[in-house]
Amino acid sequence: MAFISLDGPAAQGAISLTAAAVQEIKVGASPLEERNVIEIQPIDGNIYYYYGDGTNTPNAATVMSDGFLLRKERVKTLEAGPRQPIFVVAAAGTVDVRFAERA
Repeated sequence: MAFISLDGPAAQGAISLTAAAVQEIKVGASPLEERNVIEIQPIDGNIYYYYGDGTNTPNAATVMSDGFLLRKERVKTLEAGPRQPIFVVAAAGTVDVRFAERA
């Protein structure tokens, strides 16, 4: 499989998640234009990530039941353009998360 080189730009951010509030992975008000990749790293707890359908924000129960578990300190790289929303929620408590959008 050939890799397509990413030559920027990139934007990095950090958020604190709870188990009650779903958040979309993006830096600022909208996703990075021409984004190709998102990297996510939960720092101090587990999170769930979920591919949105572009019509609405899912609730926490949906993200937890249908999403993918990402354990603390692991880095996950996802292919996701600016029209592919990625939603996250803490598995329990409050979890600090670092992430990057890359084009």
